[in-house]
Amino acid sequence: MHFRALPLLIILLGTAAAQTTTMQHSQLPLSAADANATTFGSVTGTVATLDDRTLRDAHVELRNIMTGAMLISTTAAPDGSFQIYNIPPGTYEVSASSGTHEAREQIEIRSTPVSVRLQLATESHELPASTISVSQINVPDKARHEYARAEEAYGKNKLPEAREHLERALAKAPRFAEALTLRGILELNQGKLQEALSDLQQAVAADPGYARAYIAQGAALNLAEKFDDAIRSLQSGAALAPDSWQAYFELSKAMLAKDQYEESLKYATKAADLMSDFPQIGMVKAYALFGMHRYQEATSELERFLAREPSGPQAEYAHATLNQARALIGASAAK
Repeated sequence: MHFRALPLLIILLGTAAAQTTTMQHSQLPLSAADANATTFGSVTGTVATLDDRTLRDAHVELRNIMTGAMLISTTAAPDGSFQIYNIPPGTYEVSASSGTHEAREQIEIRSTPVSVRLQLATESHELPASTISVSQINVPDKARHEYARAEEAYGKNKLPEAREHLERALAKAPRFAEALTLRGILELNQGKLQEALSDLQQAVAADPGYARAYIAQGAALNLAEKFDDAIRSLQSGAALAPDSWQAYFELSKAMLAKDQYEESLKYATKAADLMSDFPQIGMVKAYALFGMHRYQEATSELERFLAREPSGPQAEYAHATLNQARALIGASAAK
């Protein structure tokens, strides 16, 4: 059975921090069909010192408590604030650090927004001067501000507003990789594949160290059925962000489309190790197992998927594959 591109679209969404640096684990919202099946949450917060001064450029991380996987890594805005959207439900630890000082808090993500204040056990005069990544040095603060507003709007599904802010950001900084990446994502959502590919290629060229651009580009190339190019881009993204389950998930889809079932299963398994609460990973694992003629294991994965996603286009495809797997198991037993 030959599997082409699966009806699973994952695209990246960053945080709304005004000075985002390297995303160690990019956030990915889902296609419309997947989004309807999962309720996502958000966290907003402020990083401050003991003398109650807000702290710019603090390093902020969000980790899944159950798996230990980093969901996202970003940098606080000039006013010390940070926002993270489209977080799958679960228990997380959000942390902020500057130099050797750190503050942590455990949070529960559901549909209701969560707010935190992370206070480092030091005073502002004791902290080292903040730094900005090389790729950000030439980006004006006004462009960063517009980008932060764009991501916030996108996280709230206000897509036209997000586009307006992105256009303003790019007017001020045409090679702003984060803004080019998010605009590419918006274009993917609108079905403008060629425009998205153009923006994402520009993003990669503008900042070769920006993992999200590579992973978004890989997702777009999967949609374009340019699987070899997708694999190269996704492998670059995974090298920059080794905790990114989305990179491995997209790699598993590209390998599946090329009938490289063992590689597909390897990447899907790695994605599942990093993100246990995304049933579509199990769906890819099932198709890879089916292609390897491991029908019993494929059946188990499909049954688990259907227990969580009992209806919809993907469920129909899963049911059809499950029936085939069961028929093949029965035929083998009858021999």
